[in-house]
Amino acid sequence: MLQYDVVMNDRWVKGMYAKYCATLSVDTRNHGIGHAITVANTCEKFARMVNMKEERINELKIAALFHDIGIADFGKVGHNLRGANMTREYLSNKQISNKEMIYDAVKNHTNGGVENLYCKILFFADKIDVCKNRMTGIGAKTRGNRQFAHFEGVDFGILNDTFIVKFKTNGKIDMNELNSYYFVAKIFTSIKALADHFKLKYMVLLDGKDWVVRPSAVNIPKSMSLFRQ
Repeated sequence: MLQYDVVMNDRWVKGMYAKYCATLSVDTRNHGIGHAITVANTCEKFARMVNMKEERINELKIAALFHDIGIADFGKVGHNLRGANMTREYLSNKQISNKEMIYDAVKNHTNGGVENLYCKILFFADKIDVCKNRMTGIGAKTRGNRQFAHFEGVDFGILNDTFIVKFKTNGKIDMNELNSYYFVAKIFTSIKALADHFKLKYMVLLDGKDWVVRPSAVNIPKSMSLFRQ
C-alpha cells in the first residue's frame, strides 16, 4: 500500500512544487508544498475526529498532497483538472485503493459540492488555510485578500452536535472589506458542507465572536457521500 510519507518525499512531487515556487510572485497566496502538507495535516485531524480508518486517512492525505500540484506549469486557471490528471498518472502503477475518490477530490477541491467525503474534507482543509504565513507580496496588496494577513491561527472541533471553527486575528481587520471578498463565501461553504454531511450544526468564530456573513454567502446543497465511514 502506497504511504503518504513516501509520496511527500518523492523527488518528482517535490520538484513540481519547487517549479511552482519559482512563479510565486504572481500568486496572492502561497500554494507550495508547505501549504499542501498543512492541508494534509488538517485533513487528518478532522478525519480522526470522525473516526475514519487509517487506510482512508492515508488516501485522503495523498489527495491533499496532490491538490495544488497542477499549478506548477500553467498557474491557477484549470489547475484542479491538470492536478487530477497528474495524480491519475502518478498513481496509475501504485498499489492504493479508492483511486477514483482521490482523483475526484483533487479535481473538485476548488469549489466542493460533490458527493465525495474526501473532497468535502479536502475542500474544508484547503479553504481554512488562510493565515498570514501564506501571504505573498501581491496578495498583501490585493483588496479583500490582504485582510488575511491579519489572520494568526485557526482551530476546529466538534462539541456535542456542533462543528466549531475558530479563527484568531491580530484585531486589525476591516470586516466590511473581508466579508465582501469572494473567498469568504468559500470558507463558509466548506464548513457548512462538512456540518451537513455529519448532520451537525456549525459555528464560525472570529476572535471569539460569531463571524457573521450574508446568508447568500453560504449556498451549497446537502448531499450524501459516496463513501460512508
